[in-house]
Amino acid sequence: MSAMALVSPKPRRGYAPTLGWYLAKRWLAAVGLTLGALGAFIALLNALEAMRSVAQTSTSAGMAGAMSLLLLPDMLLQLLPFAILIGTLIWLQRLNAQTELTAIRASGLPVRRMLASALLSCILLGVVALTVFNPVAATLLKRHDRWQANLFPPEAQGVLTPSGSLWLRQEISASTPSAARSIFLYGGQVAAAGTRLQPATLFAFDASNTLVGRFDAATAELQPGQWQLQDVTVLRPNQPIVREERVNLPTSLTSGQLAASLNPPATLNVWELHSLLVVLKQNGWQAAPYWVAYTNLFVLPWLGIVMLLLAVPFGLQYRRTGGLLQQVGVGLALGFAFYILRNWANAYALAGRLEPWLAAAVPLAVGLILALFLFVWQRED
Repeated sequence: MSAMALVSPKPRRGYAPTLGWYLAKRWLAAVGLTLGALGAFIALLNALEAMRSVAQTSTSAGMAGAMSLLLLPDMLLQLLPFAILIGTLIWLQRLNAQTELTAIRASGLPVRRMLASALLSCILLGVVALTVFNPVAATLLKRHDRWQANLFPPEAQGVLTPSGSLWLRQEISASTPSAARSIFLYGGQVAAAGTRLQPATLFAFDASNTLVGRFDAATAELQPGQWQLQDVTVLRPNQPIVREERVNLPTSLTSGQLAASLNPPATLNVWELHSLLVVLKQNGWQAAPYWVAYTNLFVLPWLGIVMLLLAVPFGLQYRRTGGLLQQVGVGLALGFAFYILRNWANAYALAGRLEPWLAAAVPLAVGLILALFLFVWQRED
């Protein structure tokens, strides 16, 4: 037997699935605790704000607290990338404090393999947040908005369905010379950026919620100060049915207010947003807020990965003792800077000066380039 045969082969650098599962559990626990702490703080602020806003109504403190809790899932979804950033820093600090990170790196395991479990966990967390948590948050936010509308009725409140029809409830000012004080309007199809409905049905009620009349029109067009109905069938209580060529109903509603009264983007999950965007494009609506919300949801898993990669170069620098406050400070500073950059890009997209997909991609690209630069600068592999 030759001497070379007696030499044992050099062991491959890597780690067993047990180590990967252990690191993944530690990372998920750190991110979960961070998200829980941020959620508790936000829930407290929401509860205080809800109690302040309903102080002049007959709503109980319990109802105000329940309303604030309905906002929490959506807030947590927005805070998830920052929880990943801070949680990753805490995860690495704990591994450092217990010399586990030192032992792992001394074994020859490269950083890229050590991070594989955390990256896979981050991808899974982002996908679950997008496909499961987002629909739940959107549903609860719808419930909150309904409760809020019952307490503080808006001047106009509308819903645009995925099929392209419009439901609208509008309050009419008491100074307007009209018997009607509220209108419920249905439009089968929406055209001309929401200002023309065809066909349309309007129910008008007076101040005591008594039906003033029903108007079935071939078209209803929103003009300055009025709804102009064409080819109308008019039904009034205790009166015969009348057909009129044109009927004008006074309104203070503008096209901008009409668009703003529709489904808020945050109350729609990612699939509802996609369906609504198709309808908005077909009918010429201003869809920038919905495009921004859709692209921000779509890049959520990638945003979590970028936050993790940004945190790692900073987390690997800390000593065994101390450093937790410094980690949280670095995480807050990075999160605040990223928040400003993201809001800046979204503001340009809402103003129509930047494509929504580009507004979502710019913060990701900046974060990824910075993370790669830090890895190269620290010579991490």
